[in-house]
Amino acid sequence: MTGNHSRNGLWVEQMGEAGEVLVLIHGLGANGAVWDPLLALAAREWPGRILIPDLRGHGRSKHDENYSFGTLSSDIAELLGATDKVSIIGHSLGGVLGAFLGTGWFGIDVELVLALSVKMKWSKEEIDKGRSVARNPVKWLSTRNEALDRYMKVSGLAGIGPDMSRSANAGIVEHEGRYRLAIDQGIFGSAALGVGAIMNTIACGLTLATGANDSVAPASDILAAGFDPIVIDKAGHNAHVTAADEVWALFSAARRKRSAVGH
Repeated sequence: MTGNHSRNGLWVEQMGEAGEVLVLIHGLGANGAVWDPLLALAAREWPGRILIPDLRGHGRSKHDENYSFGTLSSDIAELLGATDKVSIIGHSLGGVLGAFLGTGWFGIDVELVLALSVKMKWSKEEIDKGRSVARNPVKWLSTRNEALDRYMKVSGLAGIGPDMSRSANAGIVEHEGRYRLAIDQGIFGSAALGVGAIMNTIACGLTLATGANDSVAPASDILAAGFDPIVIDKAGHNAHVTAADEVWALFSAARRKRSAVGH
């Protein structure tokens, strides 16, 4: 696997050669390395390239002023060519971005999106809290271990099992002996706006799934939004980490079904 910065400042890791393209899009507060458990499966079976970006304002990618869904989606679209056949697995925020890219509005050919644990229901209090967090000053910590622990909590990865040390290391930065999270606090300011409209506008194959124990994106909220999600037994909000084999099986089944009907 190789990694470098794109022309628009995204850190992008990739593997594989020419052919179909699979894009793995992480959720809010995380980075591309959270896909490591699933990547171990995808690397054996995917017949082309796999792209794993850190979204703008996350991990090893640049910070900026604008973190709208449109801007984040455009960043990813610029990694792809107009003739690429693209499939996407996205988690939470990444699932929304996958659906947005699947509208066709960004000039790329998306055939299939598996959207995991997309939060459909947002209260005014949650939206206001996100905007408040976005205005908070950077919190500096005195030790690396404190920063690693904070990253694991903010990203929702604490105590869930698989080794996430590579993601944790990419999720913090050091400056003059102090440590902070690599994310820009500004990313929390627009995470709720337009989710329903985007999910209802997708023009390609869409599979929605969530964990049976996901309190952030429960199946009941997804059903209430007009979608019928697949429920992953015993999983929480990070099924792509804790149940990577089941997630990959869902994606493979959706891909086979789409091929069978001639798409």
